[in-house]
Amino acid sequence: RQLDFQRMPKCPVGPDLGVAICLVGFVRTLPRPEVYTSISNFFRNQSKQADFFGVVSSSGDDTAKGQWKEVSQAELEPAMRMLRPVAWEDTPDRRGPRCGLLCMRQYDRLDRCRELISAREAECGGRYAWVVKARPDARMRSRGGRSIAADGLRNGDTIYKDRRAGDLVTYIPRKHWEALSRTLSSTPCERVRSVGIDCSHSAAATGGGGCKCNLWLTMAVTGLLKLRTAYHPFGVELVRTAESRAVIGESRRIFGGDG
Repeated sequence: RQLDFQRMPKCPVGPDLGVAICLVGFVRTLPRPEVYTSISNFFRNQSKQADFFGVVSSSGDDTAKGQWKEVSQAELEPAMRMLRPVAWEDTPDRRGPRCGLLCMRQYDRLDRCRELISAREAECGGRYAWVVKARPDARMRSRGGRSIAADGLRNGDTIYKDRRAGDLVTYIPRKHWEALSRTLSSTPCERVRSVGIDCSHSAAATGGGGCKCNLWLTMAVTGLLKLRTAYHPFGVELVRTAESRAVIGESRRIFGGDG
């Protein structure tokens, strides 16, 4: 569904479109002011031009570790007014796991975001310098500097990931964006397993071993695309619902690992 109050931002003057931020996945706690305010302020402080894109779901089809009910348009409206997204697609995805992992579907959404970004670049006659993959329920705990370069990130052959989980907030140089998004979403499962993403063993049910979507991001970058990864310096915190915190805590107590 499209949001009724969406207003398309005007194209900036000149070919440099700045930074594109792709929010992908279930919206979860995005309607909370501390979440959307943090996201908006952080990225707009870091770049004079920051455009938001969303390929998300507000449906109640999430796992118990996510959102437990549908998030209404009215609940999302304040966040949308602050973020002013260039494009925002809100659709459920009921296809189930890919390669044994439900979280792999985030990369399908990321590839759709690639199409939205390309359309914006064609419309504006310019190009983004960076693309950031971000979770809608992630709050930035540290303040960015005057620019991405001032924060130590170099627009070369390195993909920068967070220390919290490795796939919550990822900085991708635009020149590698298309190859990475296609690799993450389209690589056959046999090839995924061949680089160590194995969900067939007993520990996989509790997040053990190589059965992790964040590990697939790292292996796609280093193993298939032969690029480098490094940690960016920004603190990231997931803001979970009270119900999901209880579920995760109990799962960790019983099973250990990631819950």
